Amino acid sequence: MSRHMFSSVLLLVVVVWMCGSSGGAAHAVEVESRNVQLPQGVFILANGPTQVVLEDGTIENEMNLVFGSPSLVRAGGVLAVFGHGRLLDVHNDSRPSSGCVNTFVAYIEPSLGLSSLVAEGNAGGWRAYKVSNAVLEQNRVGLTVIPTTIASGNQVFLLVQTYEENYEENYDATAKLWIMRNLNIQLVVGEAAQSIKASRVNQSTGANPHRCYHSLPHTVKRVTCWAFSGGGGSGVLMEDGTLVFPLEAMTRDLHFVSMIMYSTDGGKTWTPSEGRTPPDCRFPRITEWDKGHILMVVRCDDDQKVYESHDMGRTWMEALGTLSGVWVKRQSGGPLDGNLAADALVTATIDKRRVMLYPQRVYPPGETMAGALYLWVTDNNRTFHVGPLSADNLNSSVFMSTLLYSHGALYLLQEKAMTDTGGLFFVPLTEELQTIKSVLQTWARLDASLSKVPTPTAGLVGFLSNEAWGNVWSDEYLCVNATVTNARKVRNGFEFTGRSKAIWPVNSRENNNQYGFLSHNFALVATVTIHEAPTGSTPLLGASLGDGTDTTIVGLSYGAGGEWEPVFDGAKTTPSSTWKTGETYQVALMLEGRSKGSVYVDGQLVGSSETMLSLEAQGAEIAVPYIGGDKNGEDDEDGGKGNDGSATVKNVFLYNRP
Repeated sequence: MSRHMFSSVLLLVVVVWMCGSSGGAAHAVEVESRNVQLPQGVFILANGPTQVVLEDGTIENEMNLVFGSPSLVRAGGVLAVFGHGRLLDVHNDSRPSSGCVNTFVAYIEPSLGLSSLVAEGNAGGWRAYKVSNAVLEQNRVGLTVIPTTIASGNQVFLLVQTYEENYEENYDATAKLWIMRNLNIQLVVGEAAQSIKASRVNQSTGANPHRCYHSLPHTVKRVTCWAFSGGGGSGVLMEDGTLVFPLEAMTRDLHFVSMIMYSTDGGKTWTPSEGRTPPDCRFPRITEWDKGHILMVVRCDDDQKVYESHDMGRTWMEALGTLSGVWVKRQSGGPLDGNLAADALVTATIDKRRVMLYPQRVYPPGETMAGALYLWVTDNNRTFHVGPLSADNLNSSVFMSTLLYSHGALYLLQEKAMTDTGGLFFVPLTEELQTIKSVLQTWARLDASLSKVPTPTAGLVGFLSNEAWGNVWSDEYLCVNATVTNARKVRNGFEFTGRSKAIWPVNSRENNNQYGFLSHNFALVATVTIHEAPTGSTPLLGASLGDGTDTTIVGLSYGAGGEWEPVFDGAKTTPSSTWKTGETYQVALMLEGRSKGSVYVDGQLVGSSETMLSLEAQGAEIAVPYIGGDKNGEDDEDGGKGNDGSATVKNVFLYNRP
């Protein structure tokens, strides 16, 4: 942080301290305490006997299908629900294959409310329009799977993976089995109708009028990959009109990688990206954040990561600090929790604010496996959990989800299984969108209020000030609250004596690792007044590991002799300046690129280290900023009890940058 930037932050702290908090936590109480109910929806493509409309318009009844791999677009004034449908009971000599799989689409009128959708479903449901025509023979079945869609005007671009399973002899003719053949990807291009009736009556105005298949371009085949498939869910229509599909491929040495395929001429020709992710990164989900800036979420062997490209996939770099809540690491001694996958990632402009939305599961208290699926919204600084979308139980399970924000409305489509039914479950997220708008308004008001100081709000993630109830110190941005123990509330903060403390779990596993940037780059700024000297070294402010040791990575303590005592990697450095009782100080702790730590008091450097241990060497992430007399109720780093002294800490700011 530059000296000018630092001075602005200090000025901000002083002014907010003088003028009081900007408010907004009343909404936080409402968000935290409301009686949350799961959003209601309806099965659009339901498992079981299904009425199927063929390409020539004829209807084939009672096809026993199981639907999956949801994809949702809006084009031509119609919502189109895509999924692949697996025909049950396909077998040969009691040896089941994967089953014949085709891609289907159903249409929804966007103006219909949920009650009307339910009534329509009860009146006979939705016809499934058959998009593909997979082969079905005694010893040969076709599969058209993993639909991935993009809408551009009235056009729909549908990418599917196709292959066959043939019942034939194995390589040494010792047995017969189902063998995969003719693996490829195909593109179906069509136009959606302006009315739901036209889409249903005349399939030529539906999703696939021309059955215009484009096989995989020769240029793609020449790269050192094969076994391509779409990423599933949705692709991206970029601001400049470029169409982009996420692709998964297998290298010649049998490692999965992720990449993109794009068209700059309206879908006439397609170009594969020159670059790709490192090996063993799969299930790509993409979005355009800024103009020309593509983000890709992938699941790798040990973690879920975010990559970015500014050159149409020529190069991919880890986007550290971006989508902090999406980054997931494998816990020691166990596999990566696949339940924590972000099934979808969409960018939306809501009330003139650019945000990203994604569904991701959360950890229930005390549990080691992810549970309920939540909707999250982020402006790439703050991350807010909007509320639960679904919760697995004995009667219901959700497997895959996709989101669509279009024409001011937000929708969810899930692959869902219940005790007596299942299929593709459509949910209008009307109340959730209103919650998002309310939260974004709070963010905007608070940003505007703080900017009047003036001070930079870029990178400002959390703010603890005057709002608190019980043992909760409320984040004014409504995202992650701190927990206070044995401290006395004062205006804009708390007074900490003895072993009183506050813990701000912004990157803890229990809080779903919402802000992973804390392990790489951050600034923690606060206003501090020491009222009484301790008899020993007492922690004041810092950030510690989440591995149970609570080792302070960057921190500041105050000593009995009036010394400031900076702490780096669990060890105090030689004091270089002093404090006086009754005086107010502005304190800033910083971590830059994980390797450099700094502590400032009133703009003056009082300690630094440029040899910080790496994340790998440390063996754990920084999880918790702490505030007050004792971060863990135990001895501090040099054995001091830190059980007396008194200090007030007010207006605590957390930035995702130094």
